[in-house]
Amino acid sequence: MKRGILYISLIICIFFENNIYANRFFHLQSIDLQDYITPTFHPVHISFTNIEYNQTTKKFEILIKLFVDDFNVILNRKYGKNINLNDNQQLKGSHETINSYINEHFKLTINGKDKAKSQLELNKMEIKELSIWLYYDFSYKGVCSTFDIYNSLMTDLYQDQTNLLIFTYKDEQKAFKFNIGKPKEQLTL
Repeated sequence: MKRGILYISLIICIFFENNIYANRFFHLQSIDLQDYITPTFHPVHISFTNIEYNQTTKKFEILIKLFVDDFNVILNRKYGKNINLNDNQQLKGSHETINSYINEHFKLTINGKDKAKSQLELNKMEIKELSIWLYYDFSYKGVCSTFDIYNSLMTDLYQDQTNLLIFTYKDEQKAFKFNIGKPKEQLTL
């Protein structure tokens, strides 16, 4: 079965050489194709991030949702570790690796001060269906006037990756779309 899928994938790549999905296979030649020939393979590469300011606790709460199979591939490839995030024991022992990746590819700057590296704390991780949910927060007291958001999550694995983000601060709510060509956004209140 797997060999048949591989042959079909290669034929599609050769036949549709200018197609974005075919190009994805050419771009990922150095990755073991076993990582992609799984029952959970999906043609859509998307992440979801929610940033919300909790006025009661004076904290920004950040939720990042990624496909767990894709996140496994990028962590294994980038850090050379054999991590299986579907295994609860390995999930618990992978905080440092996950934080390294997230801090490299996600940054929130408030009034010119980068909060992602200094105060962003991973509070909880959980696997729900095909996704990994990462819960972060950090305290912020004071007035916020500008927000710079950088989100290049998974774009180092997939050129067609899209990262959707909902940002809520007090009564303001904005939606953003990030991708390999547009990893930054700025919001001024």
